[in-house]
Amino acid sequence: MILLALALAARADANGADALKTALAELDQHLTYAFPPLSSSQLNKLDKGKLVRFRVAPTDGHPLDEAVALEVVDLPRTAVWISTIDAHFVVKSGLTERRIRFTPDHGQLWMGLLDLPFPIDDRAWVVETHDNPTLVEATKGRAWERWWGLRKDCWSEVLALASAGKLDGPTRASLDKAILTPVNEGAWVFDELPDGRLLVGYHAATVVGGAIPTDILTRLVVSGLDELFTGTFDRARSVVPTHYVAGHEPIEGGDGRVLPYY
Repeated sequence: MILLALALAARADANGADALKTALAELDQHLTYAFPPLSSSQLNKLDKGKLVRFRVAPTDGHPLDEAVALEVVDLPRTAVWISTIDAHFVVKSGLTERRIRFTPDHGQLWMGLLDLPFPIDDRAWVVETHDNPTLVEATKGRAWERWWGLRKDCWSEVLALASAGKLDGPTRASLDKAILTPVNEGAWVFDELPDGRLLVGYHAATVVGGAIPTDILTRLVVSGLDELFTGTFDRARSVVPTHYVAGHEPIEGGDGRVLPYY
């Protein structure tokens, strides 16, 4: 009986891992930034609700250094989405983000300032975020993606706001001391699985510039993904349901529709 139970459990794990492999393969056909293939052990770990995080080192065909994380959780997609995009939240210690303005086609312009330990200079950037309507259509609304890319041409706009004291924290002096990152792109992905769970994926590629080797920062980012995911899910459980209520600025989901208040 014990052997039979173990065999059935192993088969269930395999089925769950296979379903995740299929889901990720389908996502990758339509994502702005595709995920690399996961190993069997990574898929099994993911199926058990554990965080899978790793670095993708640059190659000739993929020159960017990338940090990747995925986890399967029992949480509503809307709550997790709001937890990652609400302008009121601090998503990670040492990181300051401010939404600058909305852009066409449901986009948003954001600035970021990363506080790094002395004597390393802080890093700053401006990115524009967008949803992926192609993914929504291809998955019949099951999956959402919010991706971002660098907008160097908007840095002067950020500096002007800082000079006017309109960034609520970051000053012109602090931004002038920071080094602009020459590359910053990535995405959050949210996929409602057939078994009712939610697959959450994150990946970010950054070149920090200056004297810091990119691989060192990427390893640092990977090590901090535990905090990023834990904080995201904690807010989704305990903060979002009492925060995103009537009177809050409406937030659109990955399909471009305004999410209902709690």
